[in-house]
Amino acid sequence: MTETTRSLPFMDAPIVPAKSAAGFTIGMSFSEAITAISLHSETGDQNFSDRLNGEFHIKCKRGVWTGRTSTVSESKNQQKRQITTVTFEDNTIILYFCTNDRLHMILAGEGYTTKYGGVGIGDSVDSNYLGHALEFDSGDDMLYFTRNGQIIPGIALLTQEMSSFGDFPQQTTIFFAVHDWSIMSSD
Repeated sequence: MTETTRSLPFMDAPIVPAKSAAGFTIGMSFSEAITAISLHSETGDQNFSDRLNGEFHIKCKRGVWTGRTSTVSESKNQQKRQITTVTFEDNTIILYFCTNDRLHMILAGEGYTTKYGGVGIGDSVDSNYLGHALEFDSGDDMLYFTRNGQIIPGIALLTQEMSSFGDFPQQTTIFFAVHDWSIMSSD
C-alpha cells in the first residue's frame, strides 16, 4: 500500500526531530493538513471556515479527527494566543496549530509503532535510557533527549508522571512531541 492510498495518520512513519511524524510535517499549514486528512474522509469535502466558532469533525475509515480552537494565555506575559488542535481518536495523534495557522507540534501517542533512540510509546525510561541522557524541563513538563550536555532540538517525550527523575526515577512514555518552537514564537 502506498502513502497516497493509506489514510492518515501513518502510525509507523519515522520520527524526524523538528520535521515530521505520523505523516505530517512541522510548518505545514492548517489547510494543507486538513486537505491531506480529508482525502480519506467518508463525508466528502469539509468546510472549516467557521472553525473559530468551536469544534469540527472529519470521519475517516480508520477513525474520527476532531478539531478545536481555543485561546490560551501565556503565563510569562499574559499574551493571548489562538491554538487549534486536531486530534485523531482518543489523543492518539494531536496536531497543534498556532495563530499563524502553521503546525508547530505533533504529539504521537498510543499505537505509534516507531521508536526514536530506542524509546517507544509505553516504555519505562530513566534519566539514562539505552545510553541516551534525558533531561526534564519543568517549563513544559517534557523530557528532552540530550547529547554532549545539549538538548537535541525538536524532539521530546511526555510521560504519565510529567515530573523530574528525582521525583520519579522510572517514567512511562505516553507521547513523542515533535516540535519547532520558533514557529509558535513567530505568531
